[in-house]
Amino acid sequence: METLKPPPAGLEAPDVLPAAPAAVSAETSGLGGTYSTTLVATPTQEAVNSPDLATAASNLASDLGTFSTTAVSSSGSASSYVGANAVQDVAPCSGTRAPVRLGPTVATSCQTAQGPAVTWHVGPWLAQVESANAPTPTAAASSVASWLAEHALPAAGKGLISVSLTGATQPANGASCIVLWSYSRDVYQVSAPGSGEAALQMAESMRPWPGG
Repeated sequence: METLKPPPAGLEAPDVLPAAPAAVSAETSGLGGTYSTTLVATPTQEAVNSPDLATAASNLASDLGTFSTTAVSSSGSASSYVGANAVQDVAPCSGTRAPVRLGPTVATSCQTAQGPAVTWHVGPWLAQVESANAPTPTAAASSVASWLAEHALPAAGKGLISVSLTGATQPANGASCIVLWSYSRDVYQVSAPGSGEAALQMAESMRPWPGG
């Protein structure tokens, strides 16, 4: 994050990073009001935005995830930004809806254009777990709901959790996950391929930067 000078008001970064076999390095960018960091698994620690990261970043297996802050004009615009992304990232039901219990939480299961999905609300957060071409991902959704019941995500005006599975047998930690939320005049996003829990842990640990 040191390459973003001066840091924008509202900029945040996670205290908890995804695990890597050796080291975690980072590439940062600040374009169009969005300040983003991509985390890359590397054999040794590299300087931020090192030219040597280009090769590692091109390898999907080394991609550990991203986090970003987007500054907008108002809190209403921030909520609208999240709402617009929900249209893209949360698949609408295209068939019969059925209630499903995720512990104490009552969710809705249905077929979508992307496959079967389980969708529910937690306070200002909308959560969905969908699985392409596979049975309803109730077990994976239960895992995410249990995690949310035991942890505190950041304060949010509006939030979105979208978990995409590639098969019915995969647990929630075998998924790709996007966590997106608005707070005041900023929008925050965390994503992690291959680990739903990794993205949620990063989101939970987001703190003001620097000095959070």
